[in-house]
Amino acid sequence: MNAYIIFTVIFGILAAALLVTIIARAAKHKRFLPVGLLCVLGIIITGCAAAFFGYVSVYRQALPNAEKALESGGSVTVTQIPEGWEFDGAGTEDAVIFFQGGKVDAPAYAPLLRELALRGTDCYLIDAPFNIPFLGVKDADSIIERGGHERYYIAGHSLGGATASAFCGSFGDKCGGLIMLAAYSASDIDDDIPVLSVLGSNDGVLSAESYEKARGRIQGEFVEYVIEGGNHAQFGSYGEQEGDSPADISPEEQLSITVDKICEFIEAHRN
Repeated sequence: MNAYIIFTVIFGILAAALLVTIIARAAKHKRFLPVGLLCVLGIIITGCAAAFFGYVSVYRQALPNAEKALESGGSVTVTQIPEGWEFDGAGTEDAVIFFQGGKVDAPAYAPLLRELALRGTDCYLIDAPFNIPFLGVKDADSIIERGGHERYYIAGHSLGGATASAFCGSFGDKCGGLIMLAAYSASDIDDDIPVLSVLGSNDGVLSAESYEKARGRIQGEFVEYVIEGGNHAQFGSYGEQEGDSPADISPEEQLSITVDKICEFIEAHRN
């Protein structure tokens, strides 16, 4: 029995119990009109709760290689923190704070961030509640407030990229730059925040029209790179995604190119 069915059954039982209780109390006190309204309200609330939990219980899970990337080894130490995971490599100046894609298991991005840490940029992977990146925005601020690095680049994939842009739009003074993978900006970005956008040419999920419209929200430096043959899902390690187009390159090649472009972007902004 999957999580969706479990939640539906549980909330169905709760709704039935609530209905029986209210009717019994109404019969005792002979007050049926208010009871009818309460029943309708209770069913609506219960139905909304069941729909929400049913929605978030189905998500894209990380592949085994991604889970393995959460293990410390070599020159990278991976530590679980309250917000998710820290990938501590040889770097000391810069750090990337990364938001997962919507309804994607956060560890799916561990291979990407581990490779960045190996290349000299420490990373933080936020594990947002219910795998919805917007619910983890405050965690990025908590990481920055603890300090430890000179600059923080806010990054994310898909809906996580939009979340990163929303953070930069609200807390621009805390952002060294914005990095979006297969995403577009959901907020106006000040001209003092450089932006890197990495796309896959075979992306079947990202709306080209929405992407072009959102381009006008970025006021300053904008660097765009299109990975030929890359698609939407291969920025993470969670397998194929419905609605996406097949990639013409391997996941390893897309990851390698992505890491190269992020490292080039960060290096270009070091003092």
